[in-house]
Amino acid sequence: MPTCRLLLLFSLVWARLVALDVFIDPITGFRKIAAIRVSFQPVDTTGTTGDGTFLLEPDTAFCGKYTIDRPPHDKSYFESQLQAVDSYFRNVSNDTFGIDLDNSTVFPEGSTSSYGLQHRMDFYHPYGESDEVYEQKLVELFRDALFTADSVDNIPFSDYDLIVVFHTGIGQDFALPWLDLTPEDIPSTYVDREMLGDEPIFGVEHGIILPETQNHFLFDEAEVFPIDPEESCDYQFGLTGTFALMVGFAEGLPPLWNTETGESGIGVFGLMDQGSNNGRGIIPSPPDAWTRIQAGWATPITVQPTTQIDLPARSLQDSIIKILIDDDEYFLIENRNNWFRDNVNIDSVRYAIYDNTDDYPDYVEVLFDSIAIEFDENGVVTSVSSYDLGLPASGLLIWHIDESVILTAPDEYSINADRERKGIDLEEADGAQDIGYPNIHLFTDPTSGYFGDMWFDGNPEYKKLNNGLEFPEFGPYSYPNTKSNDGASTFLSIANISAPGDTMSFTVSNTFLVDGFPDTAAFIRTVYDLNGDGVNEVFGGKDSLWWASSDDLSESNRIYFYDELDMDIIFIGLDQQNDSIIVSVDSPNFVVYDTNGTQISLDVEKWENHKNTVFGSFSALDSISLEDINVTWTEKTFDYIAGIDIDLDASLDVLALSSDGFLYCFNSDLILMAGFPLDIQLQPPILSRDLLDDSHPEIVARSADSTSLYVFDYQGRIQYQFASRKDDELVAVENIDEKNSILTRFSIYQLGNSTETKGNEWASEHGDWGRGRTVSLNYSVDFSGENLLTRAYCYPNPVRNNSGTLRVESINAEKIEVRLYDLAGYFVDTFTKDSFTSENQISEWIWDVSDVDSGVYFANVTVNNGEKSETTILKIAVIH
Repeated sequence: MPTCRLLLLFSLVWARLVALDVFIDPITGFRKIAAIRVSFQPVDTTGTTGDGTFLLEPDTAFCGKYTIDRPPHDKSYFESQLQAVDSYFRNVSNDTFGIDLDNSTVFPEGSTSSYGLQHRMDFYHPYGESDEVYEQKLVELFRDALFTADSVDNIPFSDYDLIVVFHTGIGQDFALPWLDLTPEDIPSTYVDREMLGDEPIFGVEHGIILPETQNHFLFDEAEVFPIDPEESCDYQFGLTGTFALMVGFAEGLPPLWNTETGESGIGVFGLMDQGSNNGRGIIPSPPDAWTRIQAGWATPITVQPTTQIDLPARSLQDSIIKILIDDDEYFLIENRNNWFRDNVNIDSVRYAIYDNTDDYPDYVEVLFDSIAIEFDENGVVTSVSSYDLGLPASGLLIWHIDESVILTAPDEYSINADRERKGIDLEEADGAQDIGYPNIHLFTDPTSGYFGDMWFDGNPEYKKLNNGLEFPEFGPYSYPNTKSNDGASTFLSIANISAPGDTMSFTVSNTFLVDGFPDTAAFIRTVYDLNGDGVNEVFGGKDSLWWASSDDLSESNRIYFYDELDMDIIFIGLDQQNDSIIVSVDSPNFVVYDTNGTQISLDVEKWENHKNTVFGSFSALDSISLEDINVTWTEKTFDYIAGIDIDLDASLDVLALSSDGFLYCFNSDLILMAGFPLDIQLQPPILSRDLLDDSHPEIVARSADSTSLYVFDYQGRIQYQFASRKDDELVAVENIDEKNSILTRFSIYQLGNSTETKGNEWASEHGDWGRGRTVSLNYSVDFSGENLLTRAYCYPNPVRNNSGTLRVESINAEKIEVRLYDLAGYFVDTFTKDSFTSENQISEWIWDVSDVDSGVYFANVTVNNGEKSETTILKIAVIH
């Protein structure tokens, strides 16, 4: 069946803000409204609906008791509309916000009176004009209404919080599946302070323009609509939804669709989008979870993995679950239930009647006959038991909130302007993420939201896209998934989702995080087996220090001590010689406290020199420093180094972070290793250890912008990208509870069973807990059976910019020779090397081609060790 939807034209008339007021101010209290009824001069054109006067004759009702907003539209009728919107807001705000009906007034006093304006309706919304003209005309309508009302009744506008102008006819607010024959109808409008110009009118800072009804079929113009008369009653729409939407604007609730294009942002699942029109405009959707929280109508409950959740439906208890991703992003989960009896909603009743009678009843007929709604003497639906009844299904709504988008939006009407990265995004369970996108299905358009977008056991749309999984799960590998908007994995999983109900259950878990983390109070500082029992202890604390055995890091197992230190200037380390555990900065010395509280001073200058050097077995070398690297690589400046045997040749390599954040890896000859430098900017420290039980060490570092925690393999390829809080820090890679673990200030990630590193690790910022900056490799490698020539190549290839690098990787070589020839076989150049510091060798030469013609060249590479030799041919292109 065709479905009407709000035509989102309000970008013409809504306020523009110079900067986004970060979030909504709490919205509480009850507003006094002055409602002004205005009529127009008689109309003899077909561009507008009605004749310029209010519908006052009761016999215009065409659907009997099922007529929505039936006439007469007199003073009492508009008082009923105020009551309907008051009931809505009291319900969705948990009775903290609404309309002060006792002190609100509908003007003029007479039951059927109105203030007659001097223009026709089409004067205020002429066809074919520019957006600027439309805005001017709408503001003129608002001004004319106030001046006319004041000239007749001298209304004390300052006594009211909000002015609402009700005009005759319907609003230019709906896109119906036919040609609009009344394009000069007036769109419902929120008029803000900026639109009113230099001076407010009678002290009025803002207001709303609304029609007398949204029910097209109360007017003669509806006769031209190509609809079967027997079906026309199902195309009625009430005014409550549009009225509530406009009040939302007046209170600062931001629109959640693209106001420039009209593309939906959250569809039918929230008031500030197409949800305002749910239930044929009689049952507007409550605002989305984020908006209710910001308005102060609900308070989220933040949960950590692993947690079992039992979540009551919003209509019973407005509970919202919050799950953190990083500083800016998080998920909000709510249970929305559209049942009016156990497991029965409006659409299920309609289908049941159709199955039994072959007659598909009108939505409004079932709504009026089956649901506990309240009418008044005017036939206006003034209250509904739950404003979730208009939703397409029951289940969980999972919202992905990105406050970085909200904060950087050019104005509060642009929160969801970018449909690729919305500030408030619904994670659609069907996996299509199609809300707001064009769709070819005219009458079953999912781009406004439908039942398949909600999360519940038995959702057939989830199964279609997730390989028939029996139970829906929102996780790392589902469609959609729990990644951050930057593509970093959270490895969060919302699973074991129950069937819909007044209470729904699900679990929150994380594939890699230890239970109870992230924990911003933990502030992990170091790890050390303090009592020598083979189980590491974890030390942490921000305001006071604590330690706990790594097999139980719960709050109840933490032992607190040293609560009188200046925690802002201390860090913890384990000085192996002095058996010390706490180190504080007291320039020009370190003050070290041992386990007995004794102070020991360390020289700061010596420490600064010490932390710029890596000690270990570099064949002939026993150390290498930042100065060594900066002298060799003069085109770069390096600020941090760490040691590791990245290629498992029992000879130490160096991880060096350049001043602009790019990671290099050098062998002991300071030759760049394959796969480096990385093209991702990082920050120190750079840690490394075998975390995946693949023999080779992995490299762990945080991104330069602090939004991601990376795990790279030994050739610099990303293995994991974890979403990270910006105020977090990388602390260590260690064995925690027999698992290979990454420790940050707030989190512990576990990647698998503990592996023996044999000393090949750089576990903390300065190598080990004693700050030794030393790597002692407890293994050797036998290369005697290996091929001499491992790999040879030229980079870049083709060679541009006058130089290329010839690289030969060899084992046990005594001499390497590279002879270059042109395509005709003429000798060009030669490079040799006959001195090596290790068995596992990398040799490089810079080939200067500034005097070489463009063309194809060949390199004959020969490696020998006196007993045998191996040869390969390289093809190299040179382009000038």
